[in-house]
Amino acid sequence: MNVTKEDVILAIDLGGTQLRAALIDASGQILSREATRTDVVGGPDAVIEQIAALSQRLLSARPSSKIICAGISCPGPLDTHEGRTFNLATLPGYDGFPFASRARERLGVPVVLEHDGHAAAYGEWKQGAGRGFDDFIYLTVSTGLGGGAVVNGRLLRGAGGMAAHVGHMTVVPDGPLCGCGNRGCWELFASGTSFLARVRQRADIDHWLGLKEFGREFKSEDVFNAARKGDLFADEMIKIEGEWLGLGIVSILHLFNPKRIVIGGGMSANFDLLLPGIEAYIDKNAMAPFRNISIVKAALGDNAGLVGVSFLAKETSHRKGQ
Repeated sequence: MNVTKEDVILAIDLGGTQLRAALIDASGQILSREATRTDVVGGPDAVIEQIAALSQRLLSARPSSKIICAGISCPGPLDTHEGRTFNLATLPGYDGFPFASRARERLGVPVVLEHDGHAAAYGEWKQGAGRGFDDFIYLTVSTGLGGGAVVNGRLLRGAGGMAAHVGHMTVVPDGPLCGCGNRGCWELFASGTSFLARVRQRADIDHWLGLKEFGREFKSEDVFNAARKGDLFADEMIKIEGEWLGLGIVSILHLFNPKRIVIGGGMSANFDLLLPGIEAYIDKNAMAPFRNISIVKAALGDNAGLVGVSFLAKETSHRKGQ
């Protein structure tokens, strides 16, 4: 596939709340972006229409550009080989939906469907904090907890393209029921959602002056801000969150033996406060040869998935000669 400077890749990041689109050149540079609220009620066909509308808005601002292929980053589980989604927790009505082929019919270009954790990992590997590392793990810690793995210089996909669903490792046998159907998943204890739920459950508003102004409506960022002001309860809650993250990371270290862990997602905005708890848990519980690990904040922020899926779409189209 010969690519000219006018040729661009349409990158889509589909989430349960927001649908983002970008035009990206062959080098991975974002040329323009658009976003809208995901039409969850309308289902996948409505979302494909939203994608088409976003692509037209992007192209209207760059009339000389030509979309040569598209990549869609989507929550899992999904079969990336078949381009088909399964039962998505945040997006009802997608079970068994042939997303890639339907999007290809609507957009008129080759379409790649990729797991959002894999796409973000690939973006960080190509352009961000994983660059130069042939063995690293990307973790996104936000509403949920997921990730992707680069092993021996290749993105780890698995038999159906669903490898590295790390958030659904069991860390507490017979623990709470997860949306995936399993019990005691790591996501239930270390995600941003679980962090905030833990704080709200344990906070004594009358005692914890750092939260009085927010009442019960405080957010995770309020907890981190309170810790930065010296609130001891907030500091303790962040330490516990770091330990839960460290618990899962120790298993990842023993399983994949990466050289670097890259942490992204909304919680990474306060990476500096989380890191001490993570490192303390690793130092105490990882086998000695695995402790020398670099743990860093993701470099691309919420653009990682867009950048990663653009590279994956371009490379897939190139292999197929499309």
